[in-house]
Amino acid sequence: MFNPEEVVPEFTADAVGKKGEKVDYAIKIDDQIRILVECKPITTQLDKVHLAQLFRYFTVTSAKFAVLTNGRTFHFHSDLEEPNKLDTRPFLNFDLSDVQPHPLSELKKFERAGFDVERILATAERLKYTSLLKAEIAKMIENPSDDLVKLVAGKVHEERVTAAVMEQFTGLVRSALRAYQAPQEWSCAIRSPIASSLTKVRPDMPAPSLSSDAGRRTQLG
Repeated sequence: MFNPEEVVPEFTADAVGKKGEKVDYAIKIDDQIRILVECKPITTQLDKVHLAQLFRYFTVTSAKFAVLTNGRTFHFHSDLEEPNKLDTRPFLNFDLSDVQPHPLSELKKFERAGFDVERILATAERLKYTSLLKAEIAKMIENPSDDLVKLVAGKVHEERVTAAVMEQFTGLVRSALRAYQAPQEWSCAIRSPIASSLTKVRPDMPAPSLSSDAGRRTQLG
């Protein structure tokens, strides 16, 4: 049964140098503050500058997670880098306008019935750095560094990699990386609508009756 006392709006706690400042929501689990939530307008591009209140409250409460949201995008933070100090970089991002399967499986860990701090933290660090690595790889695809171009060119170009070769291969490496990335994106784009359509099937819809089909075939025969 839902307990309204577990969600505290306009939560107030005295932070260092700040008295009476509020954070939008605090979520209690087993009578302890576990999640802090700061809400911004939907037009806000979420950034670490919006973490100020969460940063202060995180150090003076028993919260282990902080969520920064504009109602469409949700950034989940914890203290993976330094104990009791909120990380400026989120370990999980979730966007309602671009729902992907993997974040959903991580969000399920925040369900009230199965909430387990240690279980969430066990995968949080991997999620955080995997996300950061993907972002860096995406940047490399659009703008491959000289070191990367030289490394790849050296594998396929038999002669010395000169400045002219570097100039030629920069575009080739970018094109190759984009071509390699495209099938992955197409695969995700194809799976998403298929998964969406499957979820629209009513769970109580009866399955086709084999006996009925057999009876119809008998009559036709």
